[in-house]
Amino acid sequence: MNSFRKESRDAKDSLFNLLKTSTTNDALVQETLKNIGEKEIAIQQHVFEHFKKVRALCNEEQKKKFDLVIKEAMRMIANQRPQGPPKRHEVEGKYNRPPSPHDRQNKGRPPPPEDRDDMPPPQPKN
Repeated sequence: MNSFRKESRDAKDSLFNLLKTSTTNDALVQETLKNIGEKEIAIQQHVFEHFKKVRALCNEEQKKKFDLVIKEAMRMIANQRPQGPPKRHEVEGKYNRPPSPHDRQNKGRPPPPEDRDDMPPPQPKN
């Protein structure tokens, strides 16, 4: 199975390496996409055959439970968002850390007076 996944990853790498070229050959892009599809089909066939063999080992009661588990697993997989780049927290052009648990504890509370928009700005000292 790992070899299938490695081949799929390599095929996807090949596709995105085409972005580095100054001119993109559409036929090569289509060929690479077809190759990726074939790798993904091989992975899905392997997974399907594995679960088919597991189900064949089950008695009738186990098959009912197995079918429910597979159905729920498929639902969970379908609801997963595709992974993209991580979300950025940007402040003044610099990457900032996500809010800490302490920051989340203060949610709903007004900010300290110096950060509140409805307060007049501080007067300069003479």
